[in-house]
Amino acid sequence: MWGKNITTPQKLHISGIKTCSAGANHVAFASEDGRAFLIGGNWNKQLGTASSMMSRDVYELDQTKLFGGVLSIECGSGFTCTLVQVQ
Repeated sequence: MWGKNITTPQKLHISGIKTCSAGANHVAFASEDGRAFLIGGNWNKQLGTASSMMSRDVYELDQTKLFGGVLSIECGSGFTCTLVQVQ
Protein backbone atom coordinates (compact mmCIF):
# COMPACT_ATOMS: atom_id res chain seq x y z
CA MET A 1 0.00 0.00 0.00
CA TRP A 2 1.20 3.50 -0.72
CA GLY A 3 -0.31 6.94 -0.82
CA LYS A 4 0.17 10.66 -0.46
CA ASN A 5 2.26 10.48 2.73
CA ILE A 6 3.90 7.09 2.27
CA THR A 7 6.63 7.06 -0.35
CA THR A 8 7.71 3.44 -0.05
CA PRO A 9 5.13 0.66 -0.40
CA GLN A 10 4.72 -1.33 2.80
CA LYS A 11 3.48 -4.85 3.28
CA LEU A 12 0.45 -5.20 5.51
CA HIS A 13 0.32 -8.38 7.56
CA ILE A 14 -3.44 -8.90 7.45
CA SER A 15 -4.89 -12.14 6.15
CA GLY A 16 -8.39 -13.06 5.05
CA ILE A 17 -9.38 -9.65 3.65
CA LYS A 18 -12.83 -9.76 2.06
CA THR A 19 -13.32 -6.07 1.19
CA CYS A 20 -11.35 -2.87 1.09
CA SER A 21 -12.20 0.74 0.36
CA ALA A 22 -10.20 3.95 -0.06
CA GLY A 23 -11.06 7.49 0.96
CA ALA A 24 -9.16 10.66 0.10
CA ASN A 25 -6.37 9.96 2.61
CA HIS A 26 -7.23 6.66 4.31
CA VAL A 27 -7.91 3.01 3.52
CA ALA A 28 -10.14 0.50 5.33
CA PHE A 29 -10.19 -3.32 5.17
CA ALA A 30 -12.77 -5.82 6.45
CA SER A 31 -11.62 -9.37 7.17
CA GLU A 32 -13.45 -12.66 6.67
CA ASP A 33 -13.73 -13.06 10.46
CA GLY A 34 -15.48 -9.69 10.95
CA ARG A 35 -12.56 -7.48 11.97
CA ALA A 36 -11.92 -3.97 10.59
CA PHE A 37 -8.52 -2.39 9.90
CA LEU A 38 -7.73 1.21 8.92
CA ILE A 39 -4.66 3.22 7.98
CA GLY A 40 -3.98 6.78 6.79
CA GLY A 41 -5.28 10.27 7.53
CA ASN A 42 -7.48 10.76 10.58
CA TRP A 43 -8.26 14.49 10.44
CA ASN A 44 -12.02 13.81 10.62
CA LYS A 45 -11.64 10.81 12.98
CA GLN A 46 -12.32 8.46 10.06
CA LEU A 47 -10.00 5.83 11.59
CA GLY A 48 -12.15 5.67 14.71
CA THR A 49 -9.45 6.94 17.06
CA ALA A 50 -9.27 10.04 19.26
CA SER A 51 -6.10 11.25 17.54
CA SER A 52 -6.38 13.60 14.59
CA MET A 53 -2.98 12.63 13.20
CA MET A 54 -1.92 10.60 10.17
CA SER A 55 -1.30 6.93 10.98
CA ARG A 56 1.24 4.85 9.09
CA ASP A 57 0.42 1.93 11.35
CA VAL A 58 -2.58 -0.29 10.76
CA TYR A 59 -5.26 0.36 13.38
CA GLU A 60 -7.77 -2.38 14.24
CA LEU A 61 -11.20 -1.18 15.37
CA ASP A 62 -12.21 -2.21 18.88
CA GLN A 63 -14.22 -5.44 18.57
CA THR A 64 -16.55 -4.39 21.40
CA LYS A 65 -17.90 -1.61 19.16
CA LEU A 66 -18.54 -3.92 16.20
CA PHE A 67 -21.40 -6.01 17.65
CA GLY A 68 -21.25 -9.34 15.74
CA GLY A 69 -18.52 -8.24 13.34
CA VAL A 70 -18.09 -6.17 10.18
CA LEU A 71 -20.01 -7.30 7.11
CA SER A 72 -18.85 -4.45 4.86
CA ILE A 73 -16.74 -1.30 5.10
CA GLU A 74 -16.73 1.79 2.86
CA CYS A 75 -14.71 5.01 2.84
CA GLY A 76 -15.72 8.46 1.67
CA SER A 77 -13.51 11.48 1.33
CA GLY A 78 -13.40 12.12 5.09
CA PHE A 79 -15.39 9.30 6.68
CA THR A 80 -15.64 5.53 7.11
CA CYS A 81 -18.88 3.59 7.34
CA THR A 82 -19.26 -0.02 8.49
CA LEU A 83 -22.18 -2.39 8.15
CA VAL A 84 -22.14 -4.69 11.19
CA GLN A 85 -23.85 -7.94 12.09
CA VAL A 86 -26.29 -7.52 14.98
CA GLN A 87 -26.72 -10.64 17.05
